[in-house]
Amino acid sequence: MGTDDHEREDNMQKFTILMASLGFAATSLTITPLAAAAATPDGPTLSGIATRSDGSPFSAGAPVALFATTRDRGDSAVGESMESVRVGTSRVGAGGAFAVTIHDLASVEALADESAVVDLEIRAVDGAQLAPYSISRKITHVEDRVLLTDPAVDEEQASARSADPAEPLRITSTTNVGSAPDAGVGDDRTVAATGSSGATPMTQICGETKTKNLGTRRVIVGATYATARSTTGKFTYKAGASSSLGVAYSASGRSGTWSKAGSTSRSSTAGVSFGSRTGGNAYSTYFTYGQYAQWCRPLGSSKNNVYNHVVKANGYAGGSHVKKAPVPSARYCTPLSRRDTVTRKTTTSNTWSNAVNFSGPLGVNLTAKTGWSSSASMSYTNNSSSTKRICGTNGYWGGTPVRAVTK
Repeated sequence: MGTDDHEREDNMQKFTILMASLGFAATSLTITPLAAAAATPDGPTLSGIATRSDGSPFSAGAPVALFATTRDRGDSAVGESMESVRVGTSRVGAGGAFAVTIHDLASVEALADESAVVDLEIRAVDGAQLAPYSISRKITHVEDRVLLTDPAVDEEQASARSADPAEPLRITSTTNVGSAPDAGVGDDRTVAATGSSGATPMTQICGETKTKNLGTRRVIVGATYATARSTTGKFTYKAGASSSLGVAYSASGRSGTWSKAGSTSRSSTAGVSFGSRTGGNAYSTYFTYGQYAQWCRPLGSSKNNVYNHVVKANGYAGGSHVKKAPVPSARYCTPLSRRDTVTRKTTTSNTWSNAVNFSGPLGVNLTAKTGWSSSASMSYTNNSSSTKRICGTNGYWGGTPVRAVTK
């Protein structure tokens, strides 16, 4: 084996990707588990299935691109622009399947924030139909590997969680564009052949410009359901806790034309103590949101050609709100002994489908999900002298309860 072969083998070992579950059932991009990415020679790979608005798969040969975008701040001014860099390209294969490899990890790292979190967006175009999908990932270095992990997962748990199966997600068309190059996708003939991916020289500059500050929005970040007598539930949301907040796209930006597609992760800069409570309670805090025009322009031109609009969270505002919540059905039960407290700091939490109210300005409500970690946890205490039960909605307390009820 020659020196080049050794280098390629080293690169294959150094770059892996963890695509953890995002939990948006209304979209259609399947993210492959870590093992699939480990075999790529150039860098992390995102694999998926793209479909048209009628549910049919994208045509074989349709171009796909992955972009990394500068993360905006909540206090940035209207009119401020953020750079979007294309870091991978590919084409759709049979049945709408695709795999796009990150060939420019240096740009991904350069566009990450101070917490090493980067905003990524997949764009696929089939004819006039554009399918965008937003995700955020944290760049984590583990020994000789680079992992792109869910920001809600503690860094020390990233390696252990890498073996978790990825929940199938799908990316579907949300709007129309004049052509693929309008969205910075497949803008020259050097895009690799069907089913492969590789570095593609950009002939355009792409980015996003803030067009509106949408102010603060109340976001559900957790809930407890202590229904058994003499039991209490407690939700903790410390500084540094990360939430995956739903993103919406629209070609025109008008109310009633927005579609949900993916999420962006934002972390709290201050903690919230919600206290111990009985009954069903939903816990919320506040994030800031903005609306952005997405554009591309040819190299050498100064005119931005807007092809889409996106609404997403751009900062943490703080504060708290608690309201009574209906108790879900929970049948995965185990005993909770008297005077005992149990706590969850790992595993998947619930995705709240209507966590962020945008029904007025957008005509659609956005999702939110906060993963359990050392910064965001739920616990239950049995204050009685008799044994109670702790019951999960999706699994046992020691597995993946998602939500939990005392009985």
